[in-house]
Amino acid sequence: SQAWRLLQLDRGAEAAAAFREGLTRGSAAEREDAAYGLALAYVRLGLPVEADHAATLAPQSRARNQALRLSILTERIRQEYDSGRYRETIIDLDARAAIAPDTVDLMTERGWSYYHLDRYDEARRVFEGLAATGNEDAKSALGVTEAALKRRKN
Repeated sequence: SQAWRLLQLDRGAEAAAAFREGLTRGSAAEREDAAYGLALAYVRLGLPVEADHAATLAPQSRARNQALRLSILTERIRQEYDSGRYRETIIDLDARAAIAPDTVDLMTERGWSYYHLDRYDEARRVFEGLAATGNEDAKSALGVTEAALKRRKN
């Protein structure tokens, strides 16, 4: 319970240490909780590879597996996008979309990833969908994308 409190207080490194300790003792259910908590702590720390590994340290329920997969993929997507690894971003966005619908911020990252890969038609479709909801940033992005399409045609 101390590890969960540390995680709630956004003290990820301390929570991870407490969850690692919990993996070494306790019942199977306690080890399952510790592995789940450790994976969540690593996600919060921006360590998706470590989170992915931690998720395998004890069997998880289907719901927990899905929640962890979504969290880990989302963190990987953010890191890939921030690093300019747009192909990887799209691949992981597609993997995540097979589990749950994209959020607005992830749809925006998808649109800009297509844009940076010179896949302007796909970027336009994403930004049109977002702009149709009234999203002002998407309207601006749509203008940028349409300008790029015009430049390509000329």
